[in-house]
Amino acid sequence: MTAVTACPRCGTTPAPEQAWCLSCGLAARTMLVPARGWRRPLAAAAAVAAIALVALVLAFVLLTRNDNPVPPAAAPAAVAPATTTPAP
Repeated sequence: MTAVTACPRCGTTPAPEQAWCLSCGLAARTMLVPARGWRRPLAAAAAVAAIALVALVLAFVLLTRNDNPVPPAAAPAAVAPATTTPAP
């Protein structure tokens, strides 16, 4: 036979077939267990993200590096002044 227990939050007595309190919504007979094992996948995802960020920065540096010397600028060519012919 099932022992009648009151809701831990509001104190109402749920029916024998109820697992949740209809007054406050708390699990009256259901044991809620906190989630475990979330730290390792989160750490693995952070490590993969860090490696991807390092690879992205390294690729950017390697692709934008330009070690070629800059050639000296050529002097602009002298432009001769325009000659005008006098009107007759």
